[in-house]
Amino acid sequence: MSEKDQQCLKHVRLTDPRHDKTRIEQTKGGLLPDSYRWVLDNAHFQRWRDYPQHRLLWIKGDPGKGKTMLLCGIIDELDQGKIADVRHCNVAYFFCQATDSRINNAAAVLRGLMYLLIEQQPFVLSHVRKEYNRAGNNLFKDANTPTFHPFSTTMSSSLKKAQSPAPEAKSPKGKEKSPTPGPNSPAADESSEPIEAPLLAGAHWGQQEVDEDNDSTLGSDTESSTASISSSILHYRNVLGRTYHSDSVTDGEYWGPNDAKANELLDIVHAAMVMLFDGKLYTAPLNEKEIKNAIDIGTGTGLWVIDFADDHPNCNVIGTDISPIQPTWLPSNACFEINDATKEWTYQEDYFDFIHLRWLTGIIKDWNALYKEAYRCAKPGAWIEQLDCDAEWYCFDGTMPNDSAMAQWGQIWKEVGRKTGLEFNVVSSSTMETGLKNAGFTNITSEDYYVPVSPWSDDPKMKQLGLYTSVAMTHDVEGFLVYFMPNYLGWTPKEITNYAATIRREFREAKIHSNVRWRMVRAQKPLDA
Repeated sequence: MSEKDQQCLKHVRLTDPRHDKTRIEQTKGGLLPDSYRWVLDNAHFQRWRDYPQHRLLWIKGDPGKGKTMLLCGIIDELDQGKIADVRHCNVAYFFCQATDSRINNAAAVLRGLMYLLIEQQPFVLSHVRKEYNRAGNNLFKDANTPTFHPFSTTMSSSLKKAQSPAPEAKSPKGKEKSPTPGPNSPAADESSEPIEAPLLAGAHWGQQEVDEDNDSTLGSDTESSTASISSSILHYRNVLGRTYHSDSVTDGEYWGPNDAKANELLDIVHAAMVMLFDGKLYTAPLNEKEIKNAIDIGTGTGLWVIDFADDHPNCNVIGTDISPIQPTWLPSNACFEINDATKEWTYQEDYFDFIHLRWLTGIIKDWNALYKEAYRCAKPGAWIEQLDCDAEWYCFDGTMPNDSAMAQWGQIWKEVGRKTGLEFNVVSSSTMETGLKNAGFTNITSEDYYVPVSPWSDDPKMKQLGLYTSVAMTHDVEGFLVYFMPNYLGWTPKEITNYAATIRREFREAKIHSNVRWRMVRAQKPLDA
């Protein structure tokens, strides 16, 4: 470090937040793990920690309730725990104190954060030096000085520079009927199949001794629904304490809850899929200048629609779903409509330039009818794209025992599919490719991606995707179970709870190296159609 760099760093450093943290802990008698470790299993904390769209964690409480020590514990977990290894993260923090004029203002906060950032990423100092060479020590004065804004801008720029992107994980392109495992999996031949394990009865799980699972959310049929609006669309059904779409919207049987926990899971999956494709919302070769109308079928919470509309301000973007769970704030070129995609679509022929579908596994009974409606409403030359997965999971190294909850997951959905007529393995059955071809679409291509269901992979990107999947599933695994298990498999609430607790533990331990198989399929309506 040059003499000028040392001088600049000296002026940045008003205080070392690490020393302040140590002082605070010693003053309060030391940091006790039991005083903060509970927060690590809190859904709000996990969402803030793991998902970039949730950037604010608000911790509030009366004086003396332990907020400061809780934050000290969180800092230790982020700085020293496995999350830092997974995310390659930089941890910067600052402790304000109203009675100390040195550390009770905005400039002090920025200087403390900047100092820790430079300590972890020394190259950031070069960006600070550019403004420091012009303003000198005045750059770091309080917010009332003219140079404070350049300093805050420098801070923002430095944060962007300090983000260390994970090494690119190339997902292989597979044949439509013979996919290749991803880079996180050992080699497997073209006949690779998910684990075939005999289905265990619900009584097996009811007899298990499991730890009390405080995250379990099973309720009773008598619990009141939070949806009190009298509108028929918003008159949700209640099953074991979970709310579901209104029967007035669709005659079909959709099994997914539409309450807060289920919606948060959908948001997590959206973040994971965007990460899988390196920030891209689609892979179809769209003509960006000519696309005028797009639709997202089964939009869920609508994040894809909002993101796509932001990226394509000249395109009208529609998101359809059977539950009005989408946000009311959205771009002016986007809208949400309550529609059942399994019925005849209400849109005119040759209307859409792009049709997007994602994660409809186990939802559609008549895929051919769905694709025929998509074909009718697509313009000649328009693209349709679908990203979906199998409910059965793949393991290539023998770490998934047949009696594990993860191995049983696929068998459960295979049996549910047999009894309901729903397809839960749309990838291995080539349901998407067959249906698109039968509808008249051409130029059908696909790629497969094997994504870990827990953070066991050595590949940084796949490890992060595994963490996303694990957090999503541990957050609301019951949401997949409470509708079908009692009605079709005869499971009791205790059996469901015990199974959920067991698979949640397997997700967190990450000892089983299982993967979910996603497939991206694209097709085009012929220009002369």
